[in-house]
Amino acid sequence: MTRSGYLISVSSENSDSSEAVPDAVTSLISKGFYATLFSEKWNSSIPSTLGDYLTMKAGDNVYFMCKRIIYGIGEIVQMFPGDAIASFELQDGATTTKYHPDSCLTTTAKAQGNETKTKVMRWGIIFKASPYFFKTGVDMDDMLASNPSAFRSLRTFWKKSFIQFDEIENSAFRSAIIRNNQSVLLRAEASDAFIPCGEPDGKSILPRCSPQQIQLSALLSSKRTSKGEVRDEMLVECALIEALERGTDSAETVFGHWDYISHQVAASPFKPIDYMDRIDVFGYRWIPGYEHQIISKYLVVEIKKGVSDNRNSSSVRDYEQLMKYVDWVCREYAHGDYSMIEAYLLAYDFKPDLATCSANSNQISLATSRSYVAGHKSKTHYWNDITFVKYEVDPSGLISFERVASQNRANWTNGSSESPQFALEVQ
Repeated sequence: MTRSGYLISVSSENSDSSEAVPDAVTSLISKGFYATLFSEKWNSSIPSTLGDYLTMKAGDNVYFMCKRIIYGIGEIVQMFPGDAIASFELQDGATTTKYHPDSCLTTTAKAQGNETKTKVMRWGIIFKASPYFFKTGVDMDDMLASNPSAFRSLRTFWKKSFIQFDEIENSAFRSAIIRNNQSVLLRAEASDAFIPCGEPDGKSILPRCSPQQIQLSALLSSKRTSKGEVRDEMLVECALIEALERGTDSAETVFGHWDYISHQVAASPFKPIDYMDRIDVFGYRWIPGYEHQIISKYLVVEIKKGVSDNRNSSSVRDYEQLMKYVDWVCREYAHGDYSMIEAYLLAYDFKPDLATCSANSNQISLATSRSYVAGHKSKTHYWNDITFVKYEVDPSGLISFERVASQNRANWTNGSSESPQFALEVQ
């Protein structure tokens, strides 16, 4: 199992600066339960956070940050055995735009002046210590300095309740915290160095709630057009994540199986966070038999909720945006090896019709193919592993995927008399 990590920001508003560990942190850890507070009204940021929750699996680690100090280590526990997703709705109907939570899932937060705003909880997780939550945390700067090359997501943590990071970055988090507390682990009696965290039990933690498995169908149904298109692009993203995590037949037939899934992953040189480009859905799979050791492929998906414009006459072509992310992943993750990348452009429909417009298809193939040199013999390879996929949501809210076209996959050696033939293979 691939183990992701989640760093959760804890408010320090009501914490005493003299406390060794902020009370907000000890209180949260002692409960073994976390849920994000949202505005009462549905807004554009909620689907993005939902996408984060849909990536959570049992065994993933959790850490808490307060006043730039990071405390850990916890492990997410499954509420519903057998489900691939560990997060859950706090009560039936949470994953809808019209949600009326029980009073135990609401709170008030200070706004400007004396005004207060009601906040609600929609989704949550339960967790346990793994092996302990240490009272001695790690400063953010010290964490970054402990293994600079491992940290990608941490450097883009901005205006979010929590952030996900992959197995490499998660390992760096665990290592830094354990290294910082190694003297504690060698002590025979060290309970005074740990933050208490009881064994999680959903029924005791949430006695007045009625946890449910997360289901997107009602939300997708309410946000679909009569033709089956979804009005909110982030919901298409959420639907794809859920389908990949749960391994639905439609998703695995088109995209295959992926061991790690994330979304909105930064894909540009460091700059002001609000201006960074982000990959809609990113992931990777291990080579079977070498899990947690050798990555086989990286997944890059660009999503358009409506019609994807790839016409030669268009000033902005969607496949070019996808290829920008492919090039980034090749440089930053695949060490120059394009063969490690599978790219997908997902949309409700495509303009022009890729299955019939051969001239435009050739233009796309030329623009999305890449050559790269591999090996000490300087052998040149040509990559064009890009697939065009349509989605549709039926009236019940069930999403399905259909492969429209994929480029021919072939290699030509350097100096070959044969020229690469660029064309789209219609499925």
